[in-house]
Amino acid sequence: MDIESIFFTIFTIWYLKSYIPEELISRLYRLHDEATKFTEFYNDIMYSHLLYDESDDNDDHLKEISNVEPAIEPKPEVKYEDKFLQHIRKMNKEYVLDDDEKAEEGKQYIELLKKASDERLSQLTQIRDKMFQIEIKLIKYEDHEGYCICDDDDYEDGNLGETKEERIKTLVTQKTELSEEKNKLEELFQSKKYIEEGLSKINEEARKFIIDKRLDKLESCYVMEFTPLGNVLMKYDKNKDSFIFYSDSTIPYRYLEVVGRKFVKQFNCRPIFVDMEEELKLSEDKWEKERKEKEEKEEEDKRKKEESIINGKKPVEEKKNVFAKFKSYNKESGTGHVATAAPPKNSISNKKLTPAQENEKVLLKQKANRYTYEGKLANFSFIKKVDRKVVDKKFAMSFADFKKGGFKNK
Repeated sequence: MDIESIFFTIFTIWYLKSYIPEELISRLYRLHDEATKFTEFYNDIMYSHLLYDESDDNDDHLKEISNVEPAIEPKPEVKYEDKFLQHIRKMNKEYVLDDDEKAEEGKQYIELLKKASDERLSQLTQIRDKMFQIEIKLIKYEDHEGYCICDDDDYEDGNLGETKEERIKTLVTQKTELSEEKNKLEELFQSKKYIEEGLSKINEEARKFIIDKRLDKLESCYVMEFTPLGNVLMKYDKNKDSFIFYSDSTIPYRYLEVVGRKFVKQFNCRPIFVDMEEELKLSEDKWEKERKEKEEKEEEDKRKKEESIINGKKPVEEKKNVFAKFKSYNKESGTGHVATAAPPKNSISNKKLTPAQENEKVLLKQKANRYTYEGKLANFSFIKKVDRKVVDKKFAMSFADFKKGGFKNK
């Protein structure tokens, strides 16, 4: 830049600052800043590959230091016995009803509520009818003197030969008993506990009705699974409360559990399946609770004995049964009679249990999945049999209906 340009620039700045308002200058500054920001934004988008970034150098440096890619850890192989197990445990253990099922459950609840109300009313009505009949008889006996003149109704009562006073006394006693029974029933029907238990029972029955309808739909559902020992075809039978399976091979229980999980997963019916590990844990908790209660009771009995000894009192001992209690191998099976023959040699063990074996906890399964073998795969029919009685009402006709309606040739 030459000297003239420099002087011209200085003069221009001086002139603008002296004769132009400061508000205009501040606006020009803001415009310049906005233009600069827009230019930088445009360059970042259009020429990002040409711009220099220090982070790129750092990334290149890190890549040079470690050229080895991080190794991907292989997923642990799942045993066949644990197949579908994690998915099953994430499912809901309770039935979740949709809107249509909830509406149907409400209708069923109202019907059951009305039925229970009608039953209560029927019981009270029967008692009132009996009391009314007794009142009629009392009015009739007041018109007779001496011995009762018994008609057919009196003969049914079995009170022939009674005097009027004796007969009236008997009827009054019966009426009083019926009145007390009626009052007890009315008090029971109005009690809070009876109402709560009745409503709870009705609610359970209504829900069970919907659940049974849902389980009926599983009748035509089945799954096929290839196990390490062969193919298994499985379905669920609500009436037997068991999984029905077909296979050409002998399938152990642990493999049937896998097929059962697949059935439950595919048809979303988790509540019908029992997780054995959970049941074992429940049994273990129950055993632990019973063990603690037993220990507490033993400590309490021991403390009472020590206190009785300190106080100079003789501790109360439990009376022993004078009758002999025979072992199970000394009784005849199914009868309970004492066996006269000698027990088998292998029935009595000569080995004594160690304290560890005596205290060893035995976990009993409260629930378990049932599997019923129905034959080979060829025995399963994929075609559902049609009930001809439903299709044609003539097949449901009895011989009496046939005689009553007559036979018509078409």
